Amino acid sequence: MHGAPDWLVAQAAEDDIPIIETLHGAHSFFNRETWPGEQLRSEKITGFVGVSELVRRQYMKANPRYPSDRIITIPNGVDTQHISFRDRTRAREWLGLRDEFLFVSLARYDMQKNTFGLVRAFSDVALACPGAHLLVAGRVDDISYFEQVRRLRDAVPSASRIHLRGNCPDAATVLAAADAFVLDSFFEGWSLASMEALFAGLPVVMSEVGGAREQVGENGSRGFVVGNPLGDPEAVDWHRISRARFERHVNHNALVEALCAIYADRNRWRRARDDLRVESTMRFSADVCLQRHAEVLKRAAARERLLSQASFPESVTNGGTRRPNPTGTAPVC
Repeated sequence: MHGAPDWLVAQAAEDDIPIIETLHGAHSFFNRETWPGEQLRSEKITGFVGVSELVRRQYMKANPRYPSDRIITIPNGVDTQHISFRDRTRAREWLGLRDEFLFVSLARYDMQKNTFGLVRAFSDVALACPGAHLLVAGRVDDISYFEQVRRLRDAVPSASRIHLRGNCPDAATVLAAADAFVLDSFFEGWSLASMEALFAGLPVVMSEVGGAREQVGENGSRGFVVGNPLGDPEAVDWHRISRARFERHVNHNALVEALCAIYADRNRWRRARDDLRVESTMRFSADVCLQRHAEVLKRAAARERLLSQASFPESVTNGGTRRPNPTGTAPVC
């Protein structure tokens, strides 16, 4: 379960019913005032499943007395009912694209997703990469934040190449039309959007958030992980995010460098698209994800010790960061 109310947790513990809770993110514990309550509540929890290793570490920081061998990591899988393959030629025609190189960011407009920082960085990318466009599509959760992003976009010389759109009803078509995916969030548990982008065969540039290292890896074969906008991803909290949301972030140069590297190597990424898609279909199998969760539930029901870590293929867990080498117009929609 996820986010069960305290009364349900207490009743299950009283009835000696094992409880496994899924940690989709650690943002609920960014406020230290919540830590003592969670430490008491967790005494009734049999075990936790974190969707990424970073989420697992963030939870252990908030609740260091909880036994570490009762928190395991199981990444999410792709919901193929939600995302499927689309014809790329038709998708690009639908968006009015010709030879443009399209970076896509599927993210709602609020300070977590850090669209302001992304737009600021892309304005530098646009100077070095004349064929590059950025499309951001997502729900407007914070209208005042969106207005700040829009004002920034309108003020930069590349404004006509930065396209701010609302929620996308057909993400698969946008991903089919795109050439690369980018997400510069302050925090994530495990980004479904970036996983779906890899599933569509796109290289991904991500800030260091939950799931970034597991998804993208360290050898540059799927894209690049750059630093967190605040530096240390384990030191992120609401106060620091709020204070820094409109500042120039410490990962600015690295993000610009990574996006320029993707653009410079665009022919290779175009050729690698099918291979990325095939690999991601295997790596993010929903069936494998379900099997791992089922194993945890079976062990909990049998009162057996939980596995200290889920068993993953090396290709899923070889996380890390590799610094790319720096490199050097019709509306998208």
